[in-house]
Amino acid sequence: MDSRMYPFVSGLIVAAIALIVSNAITPQNVYSVASVQCASPALPPKLLAQAAYVYDSVADREIFSLNADAQLPLASLTKLMTVVTALKALDTEEPIEITKQAFSPEGDSGLVEGEVWAARDLADFSLIESSNDGVHALMLATLKKLDTTETDFLRAMNFEAERLGLTQTYFMNETGLDISASTAGAFGSARDMALLVSALYQERPQLVERSSNQNAIFTLRAGSNHEAENTTSVSSFLSGVIASKTGFTDLAQGNMVVLFEPVGGRTVAIAVLGSTREGRESDVQLLAEYASEYIQRGMLCGRYP
Repeated sequence: MDSRMYPFVSGLIVAAIALIVSNAITPQNVYSVASVQCASPALPPKLLAQAAYVYDSVADREIFSLNADAQLPLASLTKLMTVVTALKALDTEEPIEITKQAFSPEGDSGLVEGEVWAARDLADFSLIESSNDGVHALMLATLKKLDTTETDFLRAMNFEAERLGLTQTYFMNETGLDISASTAGAFGSARDMALLVSALYQERPQLVERSSNQNAIFTLRAGSNHEAENTTSVSSFLSGVIASKTGFTDLAQGNMVVLFEPVGGRTVAIAVLGSTREGRESDVQLLAEYASEYIQRGMLCGRYP
């Protein structure tokens, strides 16, 4: 049995022990304990987020939904699609020079003009560190290689969203930064973001496999090192994490998407939009606990594939 199923099984054991102590245990009572446990659904969590969605990609099943199709600002969740779009054009080891133009978006993640990165390393760094400079450099390198325009790059991002069936998602820049006090750089829904991270893992898992690393060190072509520190500590409180990405702007507030395995081989995506910077992690934790109990209860009670 997967160790992550122990909490639910423990509940059955504790209830059975109580019957033994009271000298009331019978086959019928043991069956009754299991029936009660199986009949009592887990209470849905109370969240700070405006919208949330939990999706079991293996069973193609919705586990939790809160305003899941509301179109909300995405902030840096946008970077997932930027990386996908860039690495469809760039080879993973292709050298990417950090030019002065790369620093035009706000935010400093420690990149240095003139550095040369491998495209895959820069993509990983940009997701872990949530680097606006990094994804902008990836876009610029793509434009140069394909001899195309920023408009075309954004069109490609939106085409990919359409291909994946992300009906509420569209991008107006590659970072997700707010364009103005009233206009976000990208919009989408919690359902779309859960489906996006699930699709990325299924189609190109190498693009997201380092995104949940708490820390990572990247060695550049010239031999210098860059350390990246993740914008979330999700891996410290959630086991089985496969991928994660955070986002925060004035308009979006706290966003987060996580892919994890509550039970071995069972991949679940969680997306929260419109929470707070701190609340996005507590929301994800509550939803992960809910999803884990939902799946464990269903598997043990014969209601889950």
